[in-house]
Amino acid sequence: MLSSAIRSLWTSRPSEDPPLHGLRALSLLMILGLHYWLALGQLGIAPEPSLLAERSLNRLDCGMDLFFVLSGFLIARMLKDSPTLAAGQFYWNRLIRIAPAFLIFVACNALVVLYFASLAGTQGNAIRRELIVGLCYDLLYLNNYAGHSTAIHLWSLGVEVQFYLVAPWIFWALRKVKWAWPLFLALALITPFALRLAYGVQGAAYQFTHLRMDSLAAGSLVAFLPSPVESQLLSSLRSLGALLAALALAFCLLCPETVGGYSAWRYSLQHVAFATLLWLALAPGALRFLLSARVWLPIARVSYGAYLWHMLAGGYGASAWLNSKGATITQWQLVVGFFVFVGMAILAGLVSFIVLESPLLQLRRGHRK
Repeated sequence: MLSSAIRSLWTSRPSEDPPLHGLRALSLLMILGLHYWLALGQLGIAPEPSLLAERSLNRLDCGMDLFFVLSGFLIARMLKDSPTLAAGQFYWNRLIRIAPAFLIFVACNALVVLYFASLAGTQGNAIRRELIVGLCYDLLYLNNYAGHSTAIHLWSLGVEVQFYLVAPWIFWALRKVKWAWPLFLALALITPFALRLAYGVQGAAYQFTHLRMDSLAAGSLVAFLPSPVESQLLSSLRSLGALLAALALAFCLLCPETVGGYSAWRYSLQHVAFATLLWLALAPGALRFLLSARVWLPIARVSYGAYLWHMLAGGYGASAWLNSKGATITQWQLVVGFFVFVGMAILAGLVSFIVLESPLLQLRRGHRK
């Protein structure tokens, strides 16, 4: 079983699309880069980059948008290709994939919080009370709405699970009416934009499922689009589509937040751009070639565990490295610290994958994600 898990780190299954590994790995690396940068800012040791560089670093949160687009595509394709997939089987597969690693991380993270609470003196009781509240919402996967969690990055699991709960029923209800698919998905793309525009609060758009469902819808739409190689017209537009998607992402990264409605349209534009790149990556071409490189596969395999543990394992490794350098830390040491941060996160993800996730894959039935 151990050798099988190790082999799977470098071997893509026949049912998998290699470029999706590249997209998953890139989404993880963007999120890790964002959290490392934010941690440096909280510690007061972040360098002073140019305005455009700082703006781009702060907007690496688009890695989460890419992840949601990818997730929407995989779930939609699974349900589309498996019309007889039972609800119980779908939920069992999702439960086995997410819950065990999540529960172990939450338990370990709670122990770490309790340890620091024991060192906090009179503030320890408040920390423990907050931990209990956060645990309740984490275990119910409602932390993205409650604003309470045992770790700041677990809100995304709330969005994912809430999507899993409704996706089968939506897809199965619309399966017999083909024309209803594009209409429903178009509404799912437009409604969050309108709500974000009405709310005008960028923070709310970051965690609430009803304001992020257009990323999941954009990915789902790709599963129902024809391949870009199925017609000469679509094939001839591939290069133009890739260029427009890249320009849209660059604009989202560099556009000033003072532009009207930025917190509303930025997410919509990112989701459409990522969905376009995903769609193009499924067809032969340079984009598929780059995203299918073998280097992405092991990172993608351990991405779930690495995401769960990066705040603990990566944070510990990077802080140990930076603390060893004394009071004065150079920019090159910060760069090395980032690689330590990423390396420790991936190492933790590797352990999680080999010890827990890969063995549990044997308990799943049907399609895999």
